[in-house]
Amino acid sequence: MNATLDGLKLFVINVFPSLFPFFIITKLLTLLGLGKLLSKAFDKPISKMYKTSSIGGYILILSMMSGYPIGAKMVAEYYNSGEISLSEAKKIITFSSTSGPLFILGTIGTFFLKDYSAGLIILISHILSSVLNGLVYMGLTSSVNDAHIYFLEEDNVFTNAIQSTILSTLQVGACIVFLNVLVTFFYDVQLINLIAKLFSLLGFENALVEGCVVGVIEITKGVSVLSTCPIRNIIVPLTTLVSFGGVSVMLQSMSFLKPIGITFRYYLTTKISQAMLGYLISSILVILLY
Repeated sequence: MNATLDGLKLFVINVFPSLFPFFIITKLLTLLGLGKLLSKAFDKPISKMYKTSSIGGYILILSMMSGYPIGAKMVAEYYNSGEISLSEAKKIITFSSTSGPLFILGTIGTFFLKDYSAGLIILISHILSSVLNGLVYMGLTSSVNDAHIYFLEEDNVFTNAIQSTILSTLQVGACIVFLNVLVTFFYDVQLINLIAKLFSLLGFENALVEGCVVGVIEITKGVSVLSTCPIRNIIVPLTTLVSFGGVSVMLQSMSFLKPIGITFRYYLTTKISQAMLGYLISSILVILLY
């Protein structure tokens, strides 16, 4: 019960206020067709870089601004509206599944690490990992003729946006609460402590291993644990975790992606490759800048 209440507090106080407005705005832009209009600015660079619709650039920018799981939600919405095909959706999600500056610079850099420059390195590395990750999958076949279902929208656009947003935020909240309970359970049965002790025999710091294990499940809790370690030692692990997203982000994103035909295996593969790129880029930047 305590773990459930802690998860609810985390969602209501930290996640809901920042996520709810973005969900409404992006849904309204989709329903009103403004997203397609704004995406024209990204037509040439996105088409050349990733060989996909210019909608991808628009989704990428909004994902970078607001963070997980906006990218996945928008990919699903534009697929359902008939703006992009399934193969385009699979391409776009490889470079538009990102965390946002509010979480990386605010929560990680300023609140937990008390070091804005470290947060900036993590943000730059994370964004670059996303952009480069899309290039890894640019060779996927893209077709505008993929068959898919078209969802009819109601005449009342704002009401439709509100209803859609409420359902979407509740899905995100359910993931956060459930995984908070799961992490607490793993602590109670000493599983996380056991893993940390095993890796400590190899010379790894207990808090570093514990934070990484917890972060793979729920990233905010993982960041909290890792923040007790020397900052220089955790910039790379933090970037890797942020780029991967963790199980919580996976479940949140798949609640939008699975209904349109994107499998968990595919999404997991794209996030692993992005995490690897984040690891490499942040390792270089730490050596050069920190």
